[in-house]
Amino acid sequence: MQVEQLKVASWDARKAVRYYAAAVKERHSAEWKSLLAGYRAILRGKTVIDLRASIVNAGTDDRGRPKLAAVRADCRWVTAVRWGDNGIAFASYLNRHDWRARRGRTACIEVAGFTGPLLNYGAAKPRAMAPLIPPQHMPATGKLADFVMLFEAEWEQAPVDPILLKPLGGPLYAVVAQWDLSPLERAVLADSRLAE
Repeated sequence: MQVEQLKVASWDARKAVRYYAAAVKERHSAEWKSLLAGYRAILRGKTVIDLRASIVNAGTDDRGRPKLAAVRADCRWVTAVRWGDNGIAFASYLNRHDWRARRGRTACIEVAGFTGPLLNYGAAKPRAMAPLIPPQHMPATGKLADFVMLFEAEWEQAPVDPILLKPLGGPLYAVVAQWDLSPLERAVLADSRLAE
């Protein structure tokens, strides 16, 4: 999977942390807080990606569905819907029949700048299974709801190569783990999700 990794030399990141830490104390800008979190993650050796650019640059498949999908890590399904004039929203829900998804009370990851066709599917919106997180890749701290998974959407089939991300603010996310699901894991995932 191709993602937009943001690279900064450690010396430059160290200087930026000093500047942004002082600036955030004075003005509390959301953009500066995001940048400070991103630079700090880079200094801790984390890979930082631009989620929005990754999804937009991946484009769409031949049916107008986005090639990459993002889902809250505690959810089991995700649906892609048009969001505004130039965006896409990934609505996360707990199972195929989750009432919150139908009522709009679910976690959405909104991505501006998505200009792919994403045809109006009506009731048959593109839907993908959220990846299974193996025990060795579960986050050590925090709730799963505080994390996001990015994966190549296999619309209606089990995904192959997810990335677990921690939001830093704005489009910035730190990579927590990346893995490939084995054929065994994909078979069990598909069976359990489709049986819901």
